[in-house]
Amino acid sequence: MLSSKTLPQKELQALLIAQLHHHHHHHHKGFIIIDAFDEISQTGVQKDLLQIISESGVKVLVTSRPHIMNLKADAILKITAAPDDIRTFIEAQLEINDISRLRGKAPDLKDIIITGVQKKSSGIFLLAKLHMITMQDILRKGRYNKIIHALENLHDNFSKTYENVLDRIAQNPEDGSYVHWTLSWILRAYRPLSMKELQCALDITEGGTGIDHKNFMEETYIISVCQGLVVIGKESGIVSIVHETAYEWLNQNIAKTPFLSEAKLAKACLSFLDNNMEVIKQQQEYQKRDLLFTSYASNGWHEHISRMEQDDEVIQDCCALLLNSDKLQVIVKLLERYQRWREDSWDTQRWREDSWGTQRKKVLFHVCAQLGMDKVLECIIYEEESIGYGPNIKDRNGNTPLAVAVIFGNINVVRVLLDSGRIDVGSINAKKLTPLHLATQRGHREVVALLLKTEKTWAWRGGGTSVED
Repeated sequence: MLSSKTLPQKELQALLIAQLHHHHHHHHKGFIIIDAFDEISQTGVQKDLLQIISESGVKVLVTSRPHIMNLKADAILKITAAPDDIRTFIEAQLEINDISRLRGKAPDLKDIIITGVQKKSSGIFLLAKLHMITMQDILRKGRYNKIIHALENLHDNFSKTYENVLDRIAQNPEDGSYVHWTLSWILRAYRPLSMKELQCALDITEGGTGIDHKNFMEETYIISVCQGLVVIGKESGIVSIVHETAYEWLNQNIAKTPFLSEAKLAKACLSFLDNNMEVIKQQQEYQKRDLLFTSYASNGWHEHISRMEQDDEVIQDCCALLLNSDKLQVIVKLLERYQRWREDSWDTQRWREDSWGTQRKKVLFHVCAQLGMDKVLECIIYEEESIGYGPNIKDRNGNTPLAVAVIFGNINVVRVLLDSGRIDVGSINAKKLTPLHLATQRGHREVVALLLKTEKTWAWRGGGTSVED
């Protein structure tokens, strides 16, 4: 998981490949250690790294789950938890649940439970932990037949175990709602959340303001109600799914469960910004410390809108916020301040030069163009009379919203602007470049194809056409 101190995975992967090549060419004698190799997100990157590792002769120690099978290694060591260690863990959990009080019902019950849980844990501590969480309520009730039945229904694989956990959570509707909200925020967040940010998010989801700490759910409740699926990083304070296998399973099955949609998360971010706009504005003016959720919401609203299915209510909420010039000014300041949270790291210099004008109140179309907000743009493109300017307005570099969309390769925005019939397609910027010039310079082939379909003549400073250029 990413944190504020962690590089995006793409950069980490590039750095790792560079280090492997460096060690190979300079004949270093040291080891490179790659932990959790299976968590590299792209199969192609995995294959490239495996080939480099196998062929380069570099000394590498790799840890991975067993499904990475194509590594040509001098030695492969399969690591599982020692049976005695898992037994010790189970015994400790039974002591916490005061198993001694059940000896009168069955003297050998403790051994039955230890044997049953250990057998279904397959030498994996996480499975043992999840199984013991499953057994907690049943042990508390102390009914022998129910305990034996629960042991028989434990699974020796992650998939069925996670399914059981969610089924059990669903049996308590009130707790179940909080679990689904919690998992939704963790799974769908555009960047990792701290526990405090998650508490804010859950409060907003429930209809709160996200700033009244007295109404926040307790950290211990959030963790316990998620039945072992959620953990907090000891050093980072980041909330995450307990294991990559759980993350993968939940993502694969997210459509089958009542998780929050991207639209719900976008709406929560918009609500937070709108409801607390005056407070945020004062904090900007007097350089006070931001509200806990400001950092996330400042980019969360557009990140989640860009991923969501069409939702007219959310689009209308977003338009209402952005069409208010005073609120737009606050939003733009937040975007400028918190752009570092974007996983793909915006280029600050290009951000300044290529898009924002000096008057923040007149960048509405440019904001939508740069952020790829085609759905929102469709809503506001005909609001020229109410906002006092149209979609051909230029920033200080002479770039129209179309030019900005082209620069950032946001093809859906380009399509919306062209389809409106209100755009000056051949408009030139301060460097005498048209949108077609900009698209060809940046290699945006699909955008170039769209622009050429307009069959316009493209003037440029040399006197020819951009096609001839």
